[in-house]
Amino acid sequence: MKLPKNNLLAIIVFDITIVLSIGIPLFFSLRSVLIGNIPFWYDNARDMILAWNNLHKPTLIGPTSGIPGIFYGPYWIWLLSLGVLISKDPRIATLIVGIIPYFVIFPIILILFSKLLGQKTIILIWLLFIFNKGIDYATSMWSPNLAPLLFLIIIYLLLFNDFSDKKTGKYLMFLLAGIVAGLLINFHISFGVGVLLGICVFLFIDLSIELSSIKAVWKPVFLTSLVKSFLFGFGVITAFIPFLLFETRHGFNQTKTAIDAILKYGDVVNLKGLNKEQILQFFLARIGELLHINGAWIYLVDILILGCLFYIWKHNNLKLQKTEKKLVILLFSISSGILFIYLTAKNPVWSYHFIGTELIFLFLIAFIVSKIPILGYPLTVWVAWIVISSIISFTNSFKTNPYVSSSLFTKEYIVDIVANDAKSKYYTIFNYSPSIYQYEYTYLFRWRHKKDVPYDPSNNQSNSSSVYLIIPSIPENAKLGYINYRTPNLKYKTTKTWDIPDGTTIIKRE
Repeated sequence: MKLPKNNLLAIIVFDITIVLSIGIPLFFSLRSVLIGNIPFWYDNARDMILAWNNLHKPTLIGPTSGIPGIFYGPYWIWLLSLGVLISKDPRIATLIVGIIPYFVIFPIILILFSKLLGQKTIILIWLLFIFNKGIDYATSMWSPNLAPLLFLIIIYLLLFNDFSDKKTGKYLMFLLAGIVAGLLINFHISFGVGVLLGICVFLFIDLSIELSSIKAVWKPVFLTSLVKSFLFGFGVITAFIPFLLFETRHGFNQTKTAIDAILKYGDVVNLKGLNKEQILQFFLARIGELLHINGAWIYLVDILILGCLFYIWKHNNLKLQKTEKKLVILLFSISSGILFIYLTAKNPVWSYHFIGTELIFLFLIAFIVSKIPILGYPLTVWVAWIVISSIISFTNSFKTNPYVSSSLFTKEYIVDIVANDAKSKYYTIFNYSPSIYQYEYTYLFRWRHKKDVPYDPSNNQSNSSSVYLIIPSIPENAKLGYINYRTPNLKYKTTKTWDIPDGTTIIKRE
């Protein structure tokens, strides 16, 4: 059967719009990755070393978490290992853990929401996401950056579990939702725990609504809810199988540490993070980052969103689909769970803990626009301005010196300068770092020049005849103090110096 011409045209226009909406930011992201204009620092360099080592000795744990004695799950290291297996170049790993998830999987899942929120709305929130945080997530190797994708999948599984008349299909969705929720905790512990708590609240509210229905029969509704909750919980536990295997082999030390942290309610890290007021500000300001606004405009938009939601709920409540109601309840339940965890935890809360929360605001915007279509017109104009501004900004960046940022590209350049100057002679590397450890140079020297540079500087040879000091932009007195500390002036003298546009100085001491 042929489609009517207007429907066919609409499909063609939608397809072209989707291709452009994905293709343009993909071009900029791929360019950044391929030339190496991507972050390469302490965390992702450490994780790349762990991934490389995982190829020789498989691991059941990942990198250390913010709580001493507790580690992330191994899934992130396993993913990076796929890239390292293909090539030791960090660009390949970035393609696997960033580009593919955010330019293939994320859009596919998001498009599935179009039957609920509309095709135009889905395109708008995709553009808001990808031209804000999305490109950063796609071009930076860091385990919390996968949290938004996993969160999106969880929302879909919890909302669209009525796809089959067979109960097995519905139950499978809850099992999968549990597995993904468990994975989320393995990738981003604090955010994942908040989401898990919010889902528990959502399941309770959903059960209450089902029981309050006129047609509800108490016993089957309660049993069905019990089975769903059990399968969801079983899915969460399933995601922790590597953790459980590791614990059985190591005396359950992490479990003991986790129980101790729970009993102290996280009061185990002696650092001060965001206060309660700042936590609320960071959460509410996520909408500002999406819409590229700041100051009082953020709170004005937050109030506008709450006002629109109240209006829709009051005047259109009877017309709302069951799935639409569940979406709003789910978003508010998860928001409550996240804020409860962050506002009551005694451990420090940092800005990166809010990675993933932007999806809450994206879906609230999408829901409001789908119910009040007239708001879609100013939003479209604003999104168009954001896209055009972003494209101009990305295009202008092509003209800048690639060495002005401390990216992978620049650090490769630094490593090559040192190796080419030293040639076959033995030399020692010291890198000034507030964290002491120099994972990025350990990895780059190992990959590009087959040289073993200890990530812990204390393991370096103490009396090497040739030493290269890699010092970022720091005050001159601190620089001179560091030079004398690593290579005392009574024994060493400077023979060469290289100044890198990003502010890094390479000093050769002999």
